[in-house]
Amino acid sequence: MTTDNQLDPTIDDLDPETSVVVTLGSPLGGRIRTWNDDVAQTWIVEDVEHLERLWATGAIGTASLQQAGHHRDVGVLDTANHILCVTTTTPISKFGGLIEGHEHFALKPAPSTKLTKNARKQRWEAFEDFLVTATSHAFDRGETLVIGGPDPDGPSVTIGQMYRSSRRIWAISAAPAPFAELWPVPRPDERDRVTTLAKFNPMLALHTAMRTTDALRSWGVDPYDATITYVQPIEMITGRLSAHSLLDDPVEA
Repeated sequence: MTTDNQLDPTIDDLDPETSVVVTLGSPLGGRIRTWNDDVAQTWIVEDVEHLERLWATGAIGTASLQQAGHHRDVGVLDTANHILCVTTTTPISKFGGLIEGHEHFALKPAPSTKLTKNARKQRWEAFEDFLVTATSHAFDRGETLVIGGPDPDGPSVTIGQMYRSSRRIWAISAAPAPFAELWPVPRPDERDRVTTLAKFNPMLALHTAMRTTDALRSWGVDPYDATITYVQPIEMITGRLSAHSLLDDPVEA
């Protein structure tokens, strides 16, 4: 069994009898939330800096959701020995090729404590940093991001890119329309979904992340419950971002 001093577990430490596949939240403030059959557990991660370096880069293995083309980060959790194993992929070079491996993290159950206002603000800021990273890597892969709570059918923000008359467009869409500081007051026909388009600029990544967390807060999502779903390209064309004929909308400067 893993002890408090065993900070570098290996695959040999995993007990297949007590190991389950879990969906992962983001590592925030040294902690991470996992879900197995909708049962949530919050953990203290011993080597959280290493996990943070991997997070939101596309290096961690994912599993499909029920929606076609939707994927979330997953790991294998040994519930008895408190070890989290994630599959990783590392590019060999810019010319292609991947190295597959595994990383293991010792965990401790986190006590149930209410976050202070300042701590909650810090967790959201850390999540925004991950979103900036996730957006950059997802766009490089031609993917769209959907950010929401654990329920894939719950309120969410979609971040994607598209092309209009050979111009690259940045799109952010929220459903339902959030009544939040960084979002415009929706028109009556926008209350199910509101969308903003802008000329593509990498500098929009941080502002988009801030608008995303602003929407999540307005929906009552806890920072540890915030999840990132990666969506394959076909979903960007036929799914969430095309819900209101976006190509007919004006593009902001």
